[in-house]
Amino acid sequence: MAFVQTLYSLRDRARRAPILGPWLENRYRHRFARQRIDHNAYCGVYPDFASALAAAPDTLPKGYDHAETALLYAARTRYVLACDYPALFWLQRLFTEGCASVFDLGGSIGIKYYAFRRYLDYPANLHWTVCELPTVATAGAEWAAEHDPHHQLAFTRAPAEASGRDILFASGSLQYLDYTLADLLKPMARPPAHVLVTMLPLHSERGFYTVQNIGTLYCAYGIAARPEFVAQMQAAGYVVRDQWDQPDRQCDIPFHPEYRVEKYYGYLFSRKNT
Repeated sequence: MAFVQTLYSLRDRARRAPILGPWLENRYRHRFARQRIDHNAYCGVYPDFASALAAAPDTLPKGYDHAETALLYAARTRYVLACDYPALFWLQRLFTEGCASVFDLGGSIGIKYYAFRRYLDYPANLHWTVCELPTVATAGAEWAAEHDPHHQLAFTRAPAEASGRDILFASGSLQYLDYTLADLLKPMARPPAHVLVTMLPLHSERGFYTVQNIGTLYCAYGIAARPEFVAQMQAAGYVVRDQWDQPDRQCDIPFHPEYRVEKYYGYLFSRKNT
């Protein structure tokens, strides 16, 4: 671990050197814009979603609302990730407590609905609704026609339909939204009883946006300040029922070491009167 930290320190010092640093950053930006990268890469720091999206290169599509990327994660309908297990645990607990409606915010074609069915006892009256971009929602509905014999999965394009649901579930999706979770919840007459969030990048001090290159497209990528994120949920009427670290995920933004996210997080929030 000490050796790795030393390497990070040497790298960051080189990037801050008066002549070498700008040259390295220019080379990195060129590669970021011109090559398909085989891992998630990040570039730049911006104050808001619009600025980050505007800064994304034009060499690949921007965002997920494209027919060629709608089924990008279809293979994940067949397995779960190590970071899924806290969500599996809490969904089963919430189902046992009587919850039967899930609003899956940014759930692609329903990948967690399919993958989790292999491990969970879904309620007979389960209603699992995925909220997605238009192209992805259409692809998800078409996929469900062939792959969901239980007919418990539906799709919407309206985030406000989370109102009145038992569980709002967001797995690795909040960072791609052009609004905050608190902004979504505040105007609801009946906010979800529970909010289950996983794979969420949070910075210890500051909130910001960057540009993510996943190899096939660019996205504006939002990272909230952890204290502010929790405070906003508490102000919206929720209490932290559980929280956990996900140290296998980091977000390293080259040439901006002070913005590095050391680990991702998961939370279960419940309404105070639930």
